[in-house]
Formats: sequence, structure tokens, C-alpha cells
Amino acid sequence: MSDIIMEINSKMADITLYDNKIKISSRKRGGILGGIPQERVLMLKDISNVNFTPVLRFRTVYGFIQFVIKGAENRQYSGDPREYSKVASDENVVTFGYKEMPVFEKLRDVVEEQLSLLKETYVGNVIMTQSSNMDELEKLARLRDKGIISEEEFEAKKKQLLGL
Repeated sequence: MSDIIMEINSKMADITLYDNKIKISSRKRGGILGGIPQERVLMLKDISNVNFTPVLRFRTVYGFIQFVIKGAENRQYSGDPREYSKVASDENVVTFGYKEMPVFEKLRDVVEEQLSLLKETYVGNVIMTQSSNMDELEKLARLRDKGIISEEEFEAKKKQLLGL
């Protein structure tokens, strides 16, 4: 089971950041009850970058956070207000208002930190860093427990570290 790191309940979406994924439950506009909710899950290992466009008072009404997925077609925003609606319609984008901006800045920072941790410890397979063997075993056990590496990968690295 994944641990919840952060939760946001905004006007446009509910976002739950786990240690290995992000769940986004969007509220689309329209309809009698405010639209049909849409839910999607993005695995952190599939996210290559987080784009953040702040709300610029008196210039843009909404800012957005975009989770860029490796190998997927992601809409890029150049800053031109005419392109905003194209990017905002991307399923991996969540828009927010001025008052919500600080919590989305925190979300960006926490997701980037999680991505950094993943890059340190996992790139196709486990990469060993400059710490003691016991520290490495603890990191590997956490990755195994989170489902990021298999039991076989864990045992192989454990044997390698212990010189067995």
C-alpha cells in the first residue's frame, strides 16, 4: 500500500500525492451538477518533469501545474495567453486560482523532491550511491516495499552488497 504524502482539494481538482503516484480527480465544467468528474493516476516513475505556470495578477486568471509524462505528447506553454486554453485542456494539467497558488507551489516542490529521490535510486534498475552498505540495504528494502523493485532485484543487490 502506498503512503499519502500530500492532499489538495481545490476548485478544479482533488490531488493526492502518494510515495509512488499522483491521483488526480478533476471536476470538469458544465452540466447540471458542475460536470462529470474524471480520475486518473500518474505513476511518479513515468513523470519526467513538472511545469508550473503561476497566476500573474492582472494578466492571467489561472495558473497551472503540468505533469510531463515520458514518451507522451505533452502540450507546451510558451507564455502566450492565446495558447493557455490548449495547455489547460491537457489531461495532465490542473489549473488553480491566485488564492490556491501557494499550495500548488508546495505540491510542485514535493513532487520534484520525490522525482529526485527516484532518480537517485532507480533508473531502469537500482544505482548505488556513495553511502554505506547498510544504508543501501535500507533504501533497497523501501523500494521493494513500495513495489518499485522486485524481490529478485532486491535479493540480487543484497548479495552483491554483502559480498555473498
